[in-house]
Amino acid sequence: MNGRITELNKYLTRGGLTAVTFALFLCAETAAAPRSLDLWVCPAGGYEEEEAVSALARDYEEANPSVSVNVRILDEETGTDEITGVLGTENAPDLVISSPEDIVTTWGGSGYMEDLGSLWDEETLREIDPEVREACVSRDGIYYQMPVFRDVYTMAINYESFSETATLQYLNEDVHSWKDSGFIDCVLVLHDYIFLHEDRELTVARIPRLTGRDVRYFMSFITNLSNGSLISDTRNSYTVSSKAVRNSFAILKKLKGKGIVFDKKAGSEEELAQFLSGELPVTFFWSWYRHQKYAQSTDFTVFPMMYPNSKNLPVLSGDICGFGVVKGEDEQAVADSLDFVRFITEDPEEYRKAVAASSCFPVRTSVKGQRVEGIYPEGEDAQLFRSFSEFFKDYVPTMPLFDDLEAEWPELVRQIGAGAGIKDLTQAIDEKLNKKLEEEYGIVENIVG
Repeated sequence: MNGRITELNKYLTRGGLTAVTFALFLCAETAAAPRSLDLWVCPAGGYEEEEAVSALARDYEEANPSVSVNVRILDEETGTDEITGVLGTENAPDLVISSPEDIVTTWGGSGYMEDLGSLWDEETLREIDPEVREACVSRDGIYYQMPVFRDVYTMAINYESFSETATLQYLNEDVHSWKDSGFIDCVLVLHDYIFLHEDRELTVARIPRLTGRDVRYFMSFITNLSNGSLISDTRNSYTVSSKAVRNSFAILKKLKGKGIVFDKKAGSEEELAQFLSGELPVTFFWSWYRHQKYAQSTDFTVFPMMYPNSKNLPVLSGDICGFGVVKGEDEQAVADSLDFVRFITEDPEEYRKAVAASSCFPVRTSVKGQRVEGIYPEGEDAQLFRSFSEFFKDYVPTMPLFDDLEAEWPELVRQIGAGAGIKDLTQAIDEKLNKKLEEEYGIVENIVG
């Protein structure tokens, strides 16, 4: 009997130890249970390529083995709408990469994004360029975005075409800008020169059916041409019907048939292809990213130019791109998402990689007091576009209802090109948007155009 009791005690002891060991194993497994984050990317710059973003995700996974990051590159045209459609549902991503007008104005303004204020300490505030920093904070002072890179919109010309027709005299070649009315003179001279010497009509620049980011390129051209703006200085109203903006459209209408063509059939991609083939001497739709992607494929010298400005002080715009964290009930996922953003943007080497992968420019040159070496691309062209970025000023797309203006813009340009009245069209847009600003945001401002 005693022997059986002894055997039973041994069994229970072994069983008890086994149970304890198993319980500890379960706890350890629970603590280190694999977790995943979904990162959705609205493509911009080099981030249109999945590998560019996935390489950053792999760095984070290596440093955090219990977390995997699933990268998804969205469609350029529909990606923003796709994210908007799933926010607030269980299908929403944990992290997004997009522009401030999406993350800050649209999604943040609707209550779907996390406050990233904990990442914006005093040192970060000092290190990020002011015009970029201001784009990342909402009208009520909440930082919804952590920026990574930016690009700048410009135009470009076929240098040989300008040289052969004696139109380089209208350029400030050293700084790649236009003299006074240089752009207008160039269009007229180029057109007339070809007609006189080659007995053919020449389209100097084509205004295509505007889609995607090219809408913003053309907005930048219009506002610069007569030194105007689409919004008031207080950012409380739209000023599309201001005298300066109307004057820019009037200039283009006068140049119609004299080198400028409004082409409602050709798309933006076709216009770019015509410039790259040498058919068009001028394109309104250029940038540092496009320069890297296309300039070497031409048989001529692509000469980037800042947009013409009546005061020779261009106000350039472009893309700002960075991270946002989506609100969710899973507190661990939110914490991991914040940690991912911190990992990429607060480690100098990771930030360098993130900017390099974008093929664009940084929004800061130091991270937490540590200068980031090798962050700017090298070469003469890179230095040129870096000089352009000094003219990158107020970021207009974070204005409420900017997406409404963006939707109106292609039809506005098309109708003006077809001969419709500039004043009536632009005033109608201002009235529509400013009324909506008052109704939806309580913003009231009287502007005399």
